[in-house]
Amino acid sequence: YLNATMYGDSEDPVQYRYALIIGSACWDIVFPERVGPAFQNHLRAMRHMLDKLKATFKVGLGGNVDIYWHSGFSLHLHVAAQKTGYENSKSLKYMSYFRSQYLYGKQVELLKEVGNITLLDFMHTTYLSGHHYRLGDARHAMPHLNQRLLYYYYPHRTYSTKASNNIQIGRHQIFI
Repeated sequence: YLNATMYGDSEDPVQYRYALIIGSACWDIVFPERVGPAFQNHLRAMRHMLDKLKATFKVGLGGNVDIYWHSGFSLHLHVAAQKTGYENSKSLKYMSYFRSQYLYGKQVELLKEVGNITLLDFMHTTYLSGHHYRLGDARHAMPHLNQRLLYYYYPHRTYSTKASNNIQIGRHQIFI
């Protein structure tokens, strides 16, 4: 949604700051054939994407777009057990604490290497949040969990009146 009309083309390009929130974890954990055994394909794609986004939005070079990486949430296998039919799901066997913690650690390392990307770190906060997941679904938290975490960690967040998916934190206009 961010485009040239929103950044860099106005007479005062830093009048507003925009926040681009991105992230990827869950599907990379549950489908290892797509990302490689040590997540090497995921990490290579992540680096490429972040480098391109930083160049496009001039992050760290006076641009008015900041990039935030939304960490993955913890996975809750006990929630999947609450509903029958998921016991033999192929993806469940890859949803381990080790795999999610390993990917989280690798993503944090990569963010430090790439630089100028802020981590919205929710991994450890969601360990005790299984009751906020959809019944029988170990992967998908209910939308209110993400909203509660953003409100908790960013209490000055206010909704913009322009669109339901726009929010504002201080001078940042955020598109979700």
